[in-house]
Amino acid sequence: MKIVVEMPWGKNLSKNHNRLGPEAKRNYKPEVLAWMDRLGWEVKATMMAMGWRSLEPRVEVVVHFQYPDGRKRDDHNYYETICDALKGVVGVDDDQIGIKTGSIVIDPCYPGFRIEIEEREDGGGKGERG
Repeated sequence: MKIVVEMPWGKNLSKNHNRLGPEAKRNYKPEVLAWMDRLGWEVKATMMAMGWRSLEPRVEVVVHFQYPDGRKRDDHNYYETICDALKGVVGVDDDQIGIKTGSIVIDPCYPGFRIEIEEREDGGGKGERG
């Protein structure tokens, strides 16, 4: 089975936009935390509706990007934000996630992400970067 979640584009979602907080720790900005919380709960609600109790032992995550413009971006910088969102609500750790890039399109009218999550039957190793 596969979970598919559509998420809107958000400002500063790349890990590169974290801010320096107390004790020199890198923190997400409030709007990014809200986006991550939404993603996590969208996945959790879909899991519950499908009868899934957890996403273990390993999952494959494919991220399809709909960029708002043609500016050069590094897809990998968004992966950590997505993985942290899954860890925060669903409890899946980075070492359980195989993550890769799906399609990349420019869509100024409907920028965002389509995130597909599927349990891996092979129980494979740490994520692929595609």
